[in-house]
Amino acid sequence: MLATHSPALRFDTESSVGAVELYESSKEAYRSVPLDLGPIADRRSTNEAFIDATDFESELLIYVVTEWPLTNQSEIEVENLTLSGDTLVGTVRAIGNNAEEGDQAPMFPAGLVRVSVDDAHLTAVEITVVDGRDNEEVFEEAYND
Repeated sequence: MLATHSPALRFDTESSVGAVELYESSKEAYRSVPLDLGPIADRRSTNEAFIDATDFESELLIYVVTEWPLTNQSEIEVENLTLSGDTLVGTVRAIGNNAEEGDQAPMFPAGLVRVSVDDAHLTAVEITVVDGRDNEEVFEEAYND
């Protein structure tokens, strides 16, 4: 997983807890991922290297963004990824230092998750996203193997 810390996928924070997008090629990822954003010094080259290291014949990338209620240290955590029939099912949660203390401006922790799908015969990905207030939403995306 690679953190990017950006709401590159726009979502209505009043009605949704985040957004999920699948990338089945480097072209798709380069078109959508915020390459210059992230918590590390050399973001662009790190993000490009992560995308370039993905073997899209046997792996896919999942970009997840959610909300943390206050301005302080936050990130996403992948809690589980399992195969249920032909669907990859997982949970991604916003975590941080303190959801009660900090500036009132929200943060948008995000990241790329690389998943090996070799021999899985996936048709869909179902990700439950949990924001910093423990609100959750299930996102389903079709996967075209």
